[in-house]
Amino acid sequence: MKSTKKSRSVELSSRKAGPVPVKRPRGRPPKTRPETPPETPPAPTPPPDNLKYLENLLIRLVSPLKSLPVQINEGVVYIRPEDIAFITTTAERKLLIIDREGKEWRRFDSVKDMMKKLAGDPRFFLSHKSFIINIYALKAIRKNPETKRVEATFGDQVKGAAAVSSGNMKELKGLLEL
Repeated sequence: MKSTKKSRSVELSSRKAGPVPVKRPRGRPPKTRPETPPETPPAPTPPPDNLKYLENLLIRLVSPLKSLPVQINEGVVYIRPEDIAFITTTAERKLLIIDREGKEWRRFDSVKDMMKKLAGDPRFFLSHKSFIINIYALKAIRKNPETKRVEATFGDQVKGAAAVSSGNMKELKGLLEL
């Protein structure tokens, strides 16, 4: 009999060395609380080019204005609102639309009618009775030493500048958060 006890103890000791089977409880598993997700770090800021692109997309979604049709000799050209630098009047009482690349387009409208069309778009501002400016295309506001008037400039490619009346200057500064 002694030999059987020894063999049993040998068997038991050899069993302990291996993996122990896990006893699973019967019935439903206990309810556990969902783990709270770890705090996610803020998303990295995209490069400036992407920010400008995202800003343009958001404004397009918000803006009720679609492309403006302009009659030319060959047909009709559609100008996207974000490409417009400023709009003014000509001596013939036509609208002159100057885009960010410096191209000029003529349209048979008045400034009042155009401002009504652009009223829902946050980019456009009536800076003077004969000028509508795109505040997102604006590069600088300065006082012209020759004429002593305040002007809005739009970069190297755009010839000319848009006048800003003294009455509208305060509102423009508010829009630009200056």
